[in-house]
Amino acid sequence: MPGAALTFPESGPDAVVRNLKRPALLFEQIYVLHLEGMLALLDKLRSESDLQFIADLEWVLGQGILRSTSPVELTNPFQEAANAHPRIIERAFEYSSAMSEGQIASVRPEWLAEPGAVLLYSRTPLYLRSPQEIHPSKPKADVLSIAFGAFPEPEQDTPWEQILEFRRDPDSVSQALALRRWISRISHESIPEKEISQEIEWLLHEYESHMRLHRMKLTMGTLETIVVSFGEFVENLVKLKFGAIAKGLFSLEHRRIALLEAESQAPGREVAYIAQARKIFGTTRD
Repeated sequence: MPGAALTFPESGPDAVVRNLKRPALLFEQIYVLHLEGMLALLDKLRSESDLQFIADLEWVLGQGILRSTSPVELTNPFQEAANAHPRIIERAFEYSSAMSEGQIASVRPEWLAEPGAVLLYSRTPLYLRSPQEIHPSKPKADVLSIAFGAFPEPEQDTPWEQILEFRRDPDSVSQALALRRWISRISHESIPEKEISQEIEWLLHEYESHMRLHRMKLTMGTLETIVVSFGEFVENLVKLKFGAIAKGLFSLEHRRIALLEAESQAPGREVAYIAQARKIFGTTRD
């Protein structure tokens, strides 16, 4: 399961490049064909509605989530339009977008830091089986598309900092690896698309139910510990019995560890990353 995705500057509000927060939850790196040329052209066009869009892309690019790929073997229509501005056609961006879309099938794996990237087109991931061919009907593409569709669509005003914080959380990193491993395994099995979707939702249900039960048990246990121990804590503090105080604190820490152990053994933990993303960023749009 590749951790990288490739897209190009589509035009229109539904363009992947304008809706990168959802892909950023699943893919470690997102390559945008001719990204720097696109930014240069948008800077020249100076549309007021694009100012925040440009700022967001530049910030995400600086964080290493986005990467620009503009192989010398391919013409960069965006950069050419930016260099020729203002002597350009009226719909220069749309023209450049159409040109870059036609170049996608020519992108070679060695031009990316991570060969075998997934093509993101109108929010649907397609697996690039070979440098010259796109196979949207392959099983691996189906599994990846369904898993991608299970992710939430963060609101437009969701700060990129929150996306980054979620990605970098140690638990998220571990859960993301488990999800990619599960996708890779399922991709090699001949399972109908509908069954894959049902399997993901069932695993999510199993995981969330298991964790909900354990959280309830631990919450009740923690409350009991706090209520029972409060009087003892005050008494021990007065009598300077620090060993007894530390023992009480360790009891609370053990409950936190118990929650982590419950999560590691939970049924459906393969999709725990999706469950956490839904909890933080909301439900899916699809």
